[in-house]
Amino acid sequence: TAAIRFGTVMGSTRQRIPIGGATRRPRPMMTMARRQTTDRFKTRFEEEILKAISIQQSWAWLIIRPDVLSTQERSRLLHGGSFKNIENRSWSTSHRGDLAVHVSQSYSKRLHIEHADIIYREFGIVLPPQQDMKVGGVIGVVKVLGCVRESPSPWFKGPWGMELADPRPVEFVPMPGKLSLFEVPNEVIRPLQLHP
Repeated sequence: TAAIRFGTVMGSTRQRIPIGGATRRPRPMMTMARRQTTDRFKTRFEEEILKAISIQQSWAWLIIRPDVLSTQERSRLLHGGSFKNIENRSWSTSHRGDLAVHVSQSYSKRLHIEHADIIYREFGIVLPPQQDMKVGGVIGVVKVLGCVRESPSPWFKGPWGMELADPRPVEFVPMPGKLSLFEVPNEVIRPLQLHP
């Protein structure tokens, strides 16, 4: 078999193709739309396979706040403490970076009423009606900054708390959850379009 040398075709996308010797069909160039989509997701999410955590409503809703799609309003509410910036667990994690927020399936009317009362009394936040809160799927992505045993955040209950930042709502993706952290493919996550 003849030896194959490789050269580089310069352009918006680099591609290695054979020069001389055996012939081989080059891979098709990535379309502009596909390249822009790929670049957009690489910018938004750090890994091709995202770690995920299953969280019960209404806590998942309070972390992501999918009801607020204005960047200015999200910034105002973030600084005002209207986003849940701690996820309390009985265990610690070494995970850092992007984490998909999955909503567990179980969320009864009784639980919704209890949560609505507690959250309004402690934080002044009004929950949406139960039927408007998604269950059984991914609703957003958040960044994990650390895992601590104590925090000044009013959301911290312990014994461990994941420190959360940069919550981003995504199109709802129905899927079953799992215990502890689990994996979801990046390609199924579609960020919602925010406006000023």
